[in-house]
Amino acid sequence: LKENKVEQSIRKLEGALKNEPGNPLIYRYLGEAYLLNDNMDKAIEILKEGVKLSSKSADMHYYLGEALRIKMERTSWVHLYSKMSSGEGSWNELSEAVRLDPKHFDAHFSLGLMYYYAPKCYKKTDDAISEFKTALEIKPDSTKAHYWLGEVYYKKGEESLAIAAWEKTLKLDPKNMEARDALSKIMVKKRGQGK
Repeated sequence: LKENKVEQSIRKLEGALKNEPGNPLIYRYLGEAYLLNDNMDKAIEILKEGVKLSSKSADMHYYLGEALRIKMERTSWVHLYSKMSSGEGSWNELSEAVRLDPKHFDAHFSLGLMYYYAPKCYKKTDDAISEFKTALEIKPDSTKAHYWLGEVYYKKGEESLAIAAWEKTLKLDPKNMEARDALSKIMVKKRGQGK
């Protein structure tokens, strides 16, 4: 799995699961492998079984929450019930991961994304900022957390804070095209407004 040989990992892990159906680590890694293989439904099915076996594992809850979050993002608004159901499930699992391990960077980061993408009627931008800042307290050099913090500030209308977050992203990763493009767009906008 670390060598990104996903198909081989799935075969080996499925074989291991037949031999040790009570081993939660196999479910965790098999779920991750299905996530990497872009098979969300199978990843969710496997990770739900893993959570049943290891309900105190922050990682298990995180991976299930992440699979549900990705499924939610990919589900069309035409299928509103399915989208909302996946979103609620993700929210619950990621929140549980953070409850079990308050220093779980990935769970805080994914919760930040959940808050960022929440429909405007929920007004969750402050919660997204809080989650991304918590993630950055855990891992201060995370370019993705700095970048998304900038996105939330921009969405909230706090351009100077967005610029600072994107500049920090570029300081850590000068080749980060997302941050470079975001800064470029905001500078073009400011020039157009005569600022």
